[in-house]
Amino acid sequence: MSVHVLHLADEEPTFSSELGTMTVGDKNNFPVLDTMSIARITLAPGAFREPHWNVAANALGYCTAGRLLVTIFHTGNQHSIFVLDPGQMFFVPAGALHTVENLAHEEAAFIVTYSKNVNEGFGLSGSVGTFTRGVIGNTLGLPAEKLPKEMISQARDLVIGRVDGEAHVPHHAEFGNPYKFAVEEVPSQLQTEGGSAKFARADTWPTLDGLSMYSLYFNGVGMREPHWHPITSELGFILEGHGRMSVRNPGADSFDTYTLAPGDIYYMPRSYPHHIENLDETQTHFAVFFDRSTPNDIGFTGSLSSVARRILAPTLGVREADLPTIRDVPVDLMFVEKTNPLDPVTPQEG
Repeated sequence: MSVHVLHLADEEPTFSSELGTMTVGDKNNFPVLDTMSIARITLAPGAFREPHWNVAANALGYCTAGRLLVTIFHTGNQHSIFVLDPGQMFFVPAGALHTVENLAHEEAAFIVTYSKNVNEGFGLSGSVGTFTRGVIGNTLGLPAEKLPKEMISQARDLVIGRVDGEAHVPHHAEFGNPYKFAVEEVPSQLQTEGGSAKFARADTWPTLDGLSMYSLYFNGVGMREPHWHPITSELGFILEGHGRMSVRNPGADSFDTYTLAPGDIYYMPRSYPHHIENLDETQTHFAVFFDRSTPNDIGFTGSLSSVARRILAPTLGVREADLPTIRDVPVDLMFVEKTNPLDPVTPQEG
């Protein structure tokens, strides 16, 4: 199997209980990662991801199932609370306290990408439990003996817990919020026969810092042209359908081709040339995260047409007279339509 892909669904959860799971893809189990990591979190009805904060890592999340209530407390005494439905996103700055609660009567799920290849964080449970009764009593303005012993006896983080009481959702939680973005509700910024794209990046969501996401839909004939990201790494999560990717690695004759299924993740370091194509007759959907708030790329369509034929022909090992006509495009096409038969899938691609 390629070093660029991880079957996240087959990984052992870092946390699992009847209340939910957390499955992580980071440098420890996916060594190719160098600037980002990812987690898939599920919450049972009435469960919550405990209040916590990330160490020197921003977080960018995407709701895939259920209904979530996100609460954030940030520096400058900034309070945010908002509801997320599937296809909506949240952003949490590094160090900001935040919690995520499942409001639905069925399991909720979301994916979170972090701006470090191994995310570290602190939960509120273990952090409060670290300090003495006297210290916490002073902080809360209470006598130490008024504090339940259980309140300051937790040395480990709760991670996922069960709410004690009915959820109270204030009316303004349904309003817009700078830390929330309904990416799937905006019109596609790019629409072609091959596919479409919706962008969660600095020009559409100014709150973002150091992370962004493209929601890519590949039609049955769709292919993302071979391209590379000069200063941006790419971490993708397959939401729906099946795809194939090819990537050239540094060094002679170093080339990987692999297939992707729902729940898989892949990682593309900066400047590695790669392509993506749909293997299904129906639509395939990728959530593609980047380690910059404004990602960039260079594609083969624009690259090949930018080079003079007298240079391009010998570069590709043919005479200028034998070089096919290259369509002249002023900008990369991003998506192209497959007009040739699909290359056979080999056993090595699984």
